Amino acid sequence: MDALEVRTMAKVSQRLIPFVIICYFVAYLDRVNLSFAALEMNKDLNFTSTVYGIGAGAFFITYFLLETPSNLALLKMGARRWIARIMFTWGILSGSMAFIWNDWSFYTVRFLFGAAEAGFFPGILFYLTLYFPAAYRARMVSMYMVAIPVSAVIGAPLSTSILYMDGFLGLKGWQWIFISEAIPALILSVVTWFYMTDHPSQARWLEPDERDWLVRRQEAEMRQREAAHSMSVWQVLRNPRVIALGIAGFGIAYEIYGMTYFLPRVVGPSRALELLLEDPNLPAAAAKEMGLVSEVVAAEELMEAARAKAGELAQKAPHYVRMAKKLCETSLDHTITEHLQLERHGIADSMATEDLRNGVETFFAGGTPEFHGR
Repeated sequence: MDALEVRTMAKVSQRLIPFVIICYFVAYLDRVNLSFAALEMNKDLNFTSTVYGIGAGAFFITYFLLETPSNLALLKMGARRWIARIMFTWGILSGSMAFIWNDWSFYTVRFLFGAAEAGFFPGILFYLTLYFPAAYRARMVSMYMVAIPVSAVIGAPLSTSILYMDGFLGLKGWQWIFISEAIPALILSVVTWFYMTDHPSQARWLEPDERDWLVRRQEAEMRQREAAHSMSVWQVLRNPRVIALGIAGFGIAYEIYGMTYFLPRVVGPSRALELLLEDPNLPAAAAKEMGLVSEVVAAEELMEAARAKAGELAQKAPHYVRMAKKLCETSLDHTITEHLQLERHGIADSMATEDLRNGVETFFAGGTPEFHGR
């Protein structure tokens, strides 16, 4: 590896990788912020788990169907224009989620949101292949994918903190999640338009010798690939390796998004209820500090219902005690009657019968009975 290659690839990495990580961080955050907004949104709009699940999944229908067409459009229009367009339209539709009012508006916006964002992830991957020779691609793609765990680490506390804006300008906290997290995508769409360059030959941020080296290296690798095999789009889609990788990718995405969209709804209420059971006087604000958001409200309502039921039972308790005492007294009378019969036959003595009667009466009075009989 000569000095020119080292210098060139260092410049390319420093310019492109941080930028695409930021872009994908925003993309992933906008894609999954629904899971945090749903903690309040579902209650406000009376969404059932079924409605929420259908809406969350509607995104991926158009996202899946338009991935390949989107990349073909990117080839014709150029990465800079097409990726900027993707970020702008997904920002608009992500912000539009704040204004849904029923289940069908929810489905519609999510459906269009998937169409808008389709092609971003594979488009960026294709864009990286233009600037990074084959020997560098695996490392660069792995760095690009760092955005996923980073978005989870930062996105969760960020989204829950935005819920504190509930009531600001007359909007709910969940509405502010969609609006505030859509703004970075709109800003980045403008930045992308001016920052990205479609091809290494247009990269004025590289020195002429660096640019020439990179163009020659990429062209040489392309000639090698085309000499080894040349396939049409349909041949690629029918390729067994592509299908196998697609199935594997489906399994990974199925697990990741299943957890992503439903975990906050599962963990939030459970933890809130646990804390309330430990301390029934725990204020909602403290629970929000712990990331439980509005689910603490549901837990508090559950606790209130439990307290009401306990109060109802407490009111009925004396009645139950009287019933139990009456049953015991009835049983006692029956036992004493039998004991008196045994006494008449010389089998039991009168002191034992009296001890039995006094002991039970003492017990009901709250004392400790003493027995003196044999």
